[in-house]
Amino acid sequence: MSNLLEMLICPVCKSEGSESSLVVADEQALHCPKCASIYPAIGVQSFRIMKNEVGKTKETAAAFWGDLYRQLYTGTESLNKVEFRHQLDLLQDYFKKQHHLAVTEMDLDTLAGKVVLEIGSGSGAHSALFRAHGAKMISMDLTPERVVSTQRMVSSVDDGAGDYLCLNADAENIPLRSNSVDLVYSNGVLHHSPQTDKCIAEVHRVLKPGAISVMMLYCRTSALFFTLWLWQGLLNGARFNRPEEEWLGRITEGKPVNQEEFNPVTRVYSRSQLLELLSDFEVLSLRKSSFSFGDLLPRGSGLMNKALQLITGKRKHPGGFLVYGEDGIVHSGIEQRLSGLLGFDWNILVKKPEE
Repeated sequence: MSNLLEMLICPVCKSEGSESSLVVADEQALHCPKCASIYPAIGVQSFRIMKNEVGKTKETAAAFWGDLYRQLYTGTESLNKVEFRHQLDLLQDYFKKQHHLAVTEMDLDTLAGKVVLEIGSGSGAHSALFRAHGAKMISMDLTPERVVSTQRMVSSVDDGAGDYLCLNADAENIPLRSNSVDLVYSNGVLHHSPQTDKCIAEVHRVLKPGAISVMMLYCRTSALFFTLWLWQGLLNGARFNRPEEEWLGRITEGKPVNQEEFNPVTRVYSRSQLLELLSDFEVLSLRKSSFSFGDLLPRGSGLMNKALQLITGKRKHPGGFLVYGEDGIVHSGIEQRLSGLLGFDWNILVKKPEE
């Protein structure tokens, strides 16, 4: 972990001088030698490294995603290392069947020895999969519960895998040195930030020249967005009462159970909007995925959606457990073919230009 610790910088003073790396104050904290800020440990090889004040929107987002974590992932806590490794193999197989960006845009066979940053690690399954392929993982999430879960998962990977570090940190202010990371991965996270453009600028800053980033952001020109816009936005009037990113935020990520606050922000992007957002990068590929015939139904059509799953030949896959807390769904062949036109996910592969 020591070489990964040397990459950390203070998000308050942002000093990147040769003597400015965060240092171990004791077993319970890191501190900044420049401005004396203290960053506490929240677990083994895990630290909270962010400003004390992150704003109401981020506080609400952290609380919402913590709530969702408690709804979905608590069953993964009881897995022993053998069971966990079996689940990790199932996850990789599930990703292959779904043409997921974690095994499509990402080349798992090239990760050994590389420093990989995951932004928005969630339960930690993706980071664990990358570490199992030899990556030196830096996994960060805004939600403390998810950082703890990530640490548990990445530490369960067999001995001999790459080093790791887990951070409770803010994607708009990544606490890493510029030009230091070999690959940045983020799956469906940055479109929930108050300032997605600032997150993208931070991804560009921390990448080494010539290094790549694999990201997923939501697609505006998709069946699901059209359905949400028609039923919730227009007919139910949500678009007249709140900005688009707010009413989308309330309906795209589920309902809170342990609190009242919904997910505060969700953004969607057309191809032209995406290219503008990524203008500092060389865009290697943009691929749509994740279309389901259920995307054409209004929210609350649970029985009809289940009937559609049977008719179209969808099937369950046990590899979804680590990321969803239950079996995943493999889309039918026709849905996967239509995803290139109607899918809700932009799978993005970009490269930071050489200096």
